Amino acid sequence: MRDWAFRKAPPLECGVKRFGVAQPDHELCWLDYEGEIRSGYGAGVLRIWDKGTYQLLGSEETIIKLYFQGARLLGEYVLTKFKNGWLLFKTKS
Repeated sequence: MRDWAFRKAPPLECGVKRFGVAQPDHELCWLDYEGEIRSGYGAGVLRIWDKGTYQLLGSEETIIKLYFQGARLLGEYVLTKFKNGWLLFKTKS
C-alpha cells in the first residue's frame, strides 16, 4: 500500500497545493488500523482520514494522475515530484 505523509489535510478544492513526502510501502494489514504507534519512525496517533477507491489515470516518472472517489476526496488529483517530496493538488471535480 502506497503512503505519503502530509502535514495538512489533502486539498478539497482546486488551486490549493499540499507538500508531502513518500513513505515506505505498507502491508495491507495496516489498511484499517487506527491507534497509537508508540516508538520509532512514525510514532504518534494514526487515524483514518478518508476511505474510498481511486483510478490511476496516468503515470510518468515525476507525475501521477488519479481520480479519487472517497467520502472526502472526490475528483481528479495530481501528485508531481517537487524537490525532495511531492505536491498534491486537485485539478477537476
